[in-house]
Amino acid sequence: MKRFGTKVIALILALMMVATFTSCSTIRNILSGGSNSKTERDRDDDDDDDDDDDDDDGDGKDGDGSKPSNGSNPSGNKDTLTYPDHVATLDEIHPKHAPGTVSGTAAHDLVCEVEMDIIGYAVDSYIDAVVCFEHPENFGIHIDDVTWGDLTLDVDSDIKFYQAELDKLYTVNRDSLERDDRICYDKMLWDLEESVYSCQFTEFNYYETALHPLTGPQCNVLFYLEILKFNTKEDAENYLLLLKDIDRYYDELCAFEEEKAEYGFASGDEFYEEIAVSFDNLVEVKDDCFLYDSFKTKLDNIKGLSAAERQDLIDRHEDIMKNVVFPEFEECAERIRGLKGSGGKSEGLTAYEHADAYYEILCRRMSNSAKTVEELKNDLDTVIASIMRSYNNIIYSGNTSWYQGYLSHDYTVGDTEENLNFLKSKVADDFPALHDHSYQLVDVPKAMEDNFSPAAFLGYHLDNYDSNQIVVNRGSSEGDFGITCAHEGYPGHLFQSVYTRSATEHPYMYLFDAIGYNEGWAQYCEAYVMRYYDSNKTVRTLVKLEDELNTLLAARCDIGIHSEGWSLDDCASYYSDIYGQKITPSQLQDLYELLETDPGYGVKYGCGFANMGLTIQAARDTFPDATDKEIHTAFLNALTGTYEQIKEYMFEELS
Repeated sequence: MKRFGTKVIALILALMMVATFTSCSTIRNILSGGSNSKTERDRDDDDDDDDDDDDDDGDGKDGDGSKPSNGSNPSGNKDTLTYPDHVATLDEIHPKHAPGTVSGTAAHDLVCEVEMDIIGYAVDSYIDAVVCFEHPENFGIHIDDVTWGDLTLDVDSDIKFYQAELDKLYTVNRDSLERDDRICYDKMLWDLEESVYSCQFTEFNYYETALHPLTGPQCNVLFYLEILKFNTKEDAENYLLLLKDIDRYYDELCAFEEEKAEYGFASGDEFYEEIAVSFDNLVEVKDDCFLYDSFKTKLDNIKGLSAAERQDLIDRHEDIMKNVVFPEFEECAERIRGLKGSGGKSEGLTAYEHADAYYEILCRRMSNSAKTVEELKNDLDTVIASIMRSYNNIIYSGNTSWYQGYLSHDYTVGDTEENLNFLKSKVADDFPALHDHSYQLVDVPKAMEDNFSPAAFLGYHLDNYDSNQIVVNRGSSEGDFGITCAHEGYPGHLFQSVYTRSATEHPYMYLFDAIGYNEGWAQYCEAYVMRYYDSNKTVRTLVKLEDELNTLLAARCDIGIHSEGWSLDDCASYYSDIYGQKITPSQLQDLYELLETDPGYGVKYGCGFANMGLTIQAARDTFPDATDKEIHTAFLNALTGTYEQIKEYMFEELS
């Protein structure tokens, strides 16, 4: 698994996964004694692969001379795994180095060379290539084998590659670079140094599951197959090869879970059962799967396809689906259930001796910042306390004139297209102009409606401004749907994706942008656009505070669970302290299980959002005369590095 390669596909699909959180909307409880359960819009970038966008695929021991291991160890001997002997500082991972001597055009060319090397090394599967690009060959990408990717660990090769590219960057005189090159240089340098460090430690690979029942690849495999398009017969043939490869790919995923258990990192029996059920759900649709019909529809796009060729493809498709794909999913369920009784139990990362170093790496990646876990925790505590003061000042003010407006609010102007058109016109005064582009609305297959979010942005074919897709769940009835459209469309994911692609000559900046950046921006946009839907500032402030609290409290519990060893009862006590009323463990059960089994899930949203807000506020404080449009433009022009890098370039533009 390559640190960059396994990351790409995760960043393409920006989903809003619906998960039930304990209500941050306690106003009804406080004022009327009633109860309310609010569904939070949690974002999952197919985060199955957010585990995958990681820096932790590798071997080696930290400075102790341990020989890196190449690949897996079937013996399951935990002593063969490598791990750090301390939590590394930023200076150790990102050491200062002397300025390089390559400057001018040669420096530009070298930055571009490293960029293309990374993209070519990372995008090494057919599925990544055809989803990311309309013309992958223009990026030097040539995929010979039609597969879902390779899970084999080849740590020595990865480290060798990353270090070689890093050494090239060290020869560049950064100060000689033009701004666009310099921004890309900074991000690539950061990412490569993170990768070289974390790839040394094989134990890190086994801390997390590859088949999470909510965020694993099995959760969206049918959807990815649905979105693939056919223009030629070769496309259809490759699609069939991709279907066949499900057998190999999911065998590798199951083998990883089995190896993980052998090494002593088994999950709990209930969690294994949840994974197995996620495969059971796939098997249930084997006779009437929507892919049977959509495959036939896609064939209509192939010019010159004879009736005989068409029927042959249809027959082979049905045969592969029924005799390869669904039997493989049945096998996966059986193999995962076979892991029950392995002696594992669901608990946070604090159960593992060396996981504190891993969690620091994970939180840097998920939060898109250089901050330590302790610094992130302090930021969250400060922001949450500020929000609660504002929240309580309103609801305990004695003035309840806003209450009915709050109860009846619904931030929407109609369906998806109506909301997107409304938002596109409204944001023109507060956000920069966009490159010419278009988008298509894609309906979620009915069979997936119950388990799919209300909407999602799909950055399909990032080399084509007209290939943007907004995926719409017609079966969803979530309130405040306009805010969902803002998150996924304007000025959220779609807006940011289009703008970033037009603002840089470096595809690295939009292929490898971090989840903490993407979600930080989109959630900031949610709060910002409420002014377009509601003129009552008090009502929209309360709605905004509730949404922010849901996100931030989940991040704080994530850190509590994986850094401080919080139990479910601890999380319930924390929520109770924040709200000043009893929150029971049962109310937090689903949230706790998600955070416990998917480390960093809360951090990528909560800390990404907190860092985003702090960055924007710092700009407003430093440049009080700057308009929102100027601030938003400067932020987006700073592109997609860490928030510290963004702040530097943002302030440079505003000065």
